[in-house]
Amino acid sequence: MKQIFLVRHCETTGQSEGDELTSLGFEQARGLAGFLADFEIHAVVSSPFVRAIQSITPFCNQNDLTLRTDDRLVERVLGLGQVKDFLELYQPTFVDLELRYGDGETSKEALQRILAVIEEVESGTVLVSHGGLLSLALMHYGTGDGFQYWEQLGNPDVFLLTLRDDEAVLRRLWK
Repeated sequence: MKQIFLVRHCETTGQSEGDELTSLGFEQARGLAGFLADFEIHAVVSSPFVRAIQSITPFCNQNDLTLRTDDRLVERVLGLGQVKDFLELYQPTFVDLELRYGDGETSKEALQRILAVIEEVESGTVLVSHGGLLSLALMHYGTGDGFQYWEQLGNPDVFLLTLRDDEAVLRRLWK
């Protein structure tokens, strides 16, 4: 049996790689550290984006865990840029996993990134990532529509993925 914690970062000031957490986001990160302390966690792997790192750093500091980053946990690259009708363009990417906009990646490509990380890490690992990427993993292992998962994600959000034999059980721990 393998248990992986899937964590979406706390509230942020923006969506760029270097955007930091808001004041509330830093408060949420401290709360997240306390919440995760109740679980048996041995490792933490995060997106290298600042908001993801800042979200899990208090937990790592409190538990003397080394924070490792992995580029495969960065947010999905849609290739849309700034568009008015983002949701209308975003939703179909959860239905047609091969849909590509410009030089962006497909949902299938993004999903393969996070699945590779999940496959490699050991039980008791926390993966910290972003809403778009996590919603693809939730869709893969869960029973819901990926777009609906994305719409319902909180900042932060925590899911426990339990893998045993050919069975995957996904449970939301905190929203």
